[in-house]
This record gives sequence, C-alpha cells and structure tokens, in this order.
Amino acid sequence: MRHRRARRARPALLVVLGAILLGAVGVGIWQWRAHAAPRPVARRHRPPPAEVAAWSNVATLRAPAPGYASPSTAGAPTTVPVPWASQFLAMPVVASVPGWVEVRVVASPPAPALEWIASSGVVLTRSPYHVVVDLGITRLLLFDRSRLVMCAPAGVGTATSPTPLGSYFVGLLIAAPPTDAGPFAIITSASSDSVTDWEQSGHAMITIAASPDAPRALGATGSMRTTGSVEVSVAAEAVLRAVPLGSPVDVFRTLSHPLSPSAEQLCDSSTGIPARHRPHRHHVSG
Repeated sequence: MRHRRARRARPALLVVLGAILLGAVGVGIWQWRAHAAPRPVARRHRPPPAEVAAWSNVATLRAPAPGYASPSTAGAPTTVPVPWASQFLAMPVVASVPGWVEVRVVASPPAPALEWIASSGVVLTRSPYHVVVDLGITRLLLFDRSRLVMCAPAGVGTATSPTPLGSYFVGLLIAAPPTDAGPFAIITSASSDSVTDWEQSGHAMITIAASPDAPRALGATGSMRTTGSVEVSVAAEAVLRAVPLGSPVDVFRTLSHPLSPSAEQLCDSSTGIPARHRPHRHHVSG
C-alpha cells in the first residue's frame, strides 16, 4: 500500500515542480525584458514659447460691416469697428474659413475682442512686423519677419496704472500732440481707464509715442513711469514708422519667445537700435 501511494504521489509532485520552474522562467524573462528595454518615462508638459510669426494677415474694411461670434451668423450682429472707433479699419486676422475671416477688433472689456466678418468686404494684405512690449525688462521689441530688429528701452505703466496685458494691434497713426517729442503717435487697440481719453470719446486708448525726456528718464533699462501708455525715444519711434496699420501688438509680462544670441546682445545694448537705424549726426567744422 505504501508503494502504491508513493507511485500515485509522484505525478502530482512533478506537476507542482513544473509549475514552479515555468514561473521562475517567466519571471526571469520579464526581468530581462525590463532591463533590456525600460519603459519610457512620461515627461512633464511644458507650454510652448510665444512664437512671433514671420507674417501676419491684415484685413482692411472698405466700410463698417456686421460682425458675428461665429461664421454661422447666428445671433445678433455687432458693428465692426464699433462706432466710437470707426477709423480702426485695419485689423489682424487670427483665423479664416471659406468666405469669412476672424479679426481682432477694438473693444473695451468685457466686450469680445474677436469678431467674424465676411471676407468679401475686406482687402487682405500681409504685415511682416510684430510689436512686443515686454513689461519684465521694460523694452519695446520690434520683429521683422520673426527677426528682432529693435529692442528699445521703454516707459510702461506703473503698478497702480499698469499697461494692460494682452494682444492688440496698431490702430491709427496720428499727428503727435504738442507734449510729445516725435512727429506722430501710434494709437493701439488697447484701452485703459488710467490714460488720457483719446478724442474725448469716452474710451481711453493706449498709445506708443516719443517723449522729450525719454533718453534721460528711460536710460538704458527703461522704466515703469507712465499711466499705461508706452513711451519710447524719438529714434525708436522713427523705426516704428514703417509698421503698417493692423500689425499685431502684444503686451507680455515677460516674453517666453527664445531670442538668438545676437538678439540678446541687441537687448543688452543701451539704445536697442541697430546702427543702421540710428539717426546720423552731422559734424560741422568751425
């Protein structure tokens, strides 16, 4: 009887030993694969830097037109541009579908700053220029086809009357008031309650203009000294004269767009203006 039980127990023992052996082999193969081809580690997502496009599409209206929240024309239309800014006819295009363009418009918060208008009522052009105001380094940067061509010291708003952050555009070029130093001033689409009312329309607009004491007051670093508008030197304003209406203007707390070494060097210079754009000084011999 004992021999019969031993013979019957042997097959069961072999099954158990086989299962243990297969399990050990399986674990070994898994460990070998784990060491040979480790699983990729998920990387933290980093937001992309703010890119400056080489060209910006600009839509210029022939006359005020109805604007909609979407190309479906659902809902009551608004008038683009708004009546109090009827001269702001050139606007940057941010999106398009067949027959429609979405444009950035002049608006006082909380009104929407984007509207869809029929492309049949606009003339489409392109601008290579992009103006950026960096509040962190108090400089005005001008890009031409994504290349930095000026990084001038700027006067910007103070903590109590800050220059508003956001995306805007060059709305108008006007003759400079007597208090300004340059021949013209740029009226942007940005508005603020802390700056002088433009044409007493009830909507104060942010301007970019030259100040007579800019070289002394701004120095090589810029300054937080205005009531919201942007102040530059006469030389820097002269470079801005080439920027057409409708070109984008962005105001950042700090620019995340990576600059090239030459661009960094330009921003570290005292004027931030390349020699070819600086006014020539004529020496008179006596």
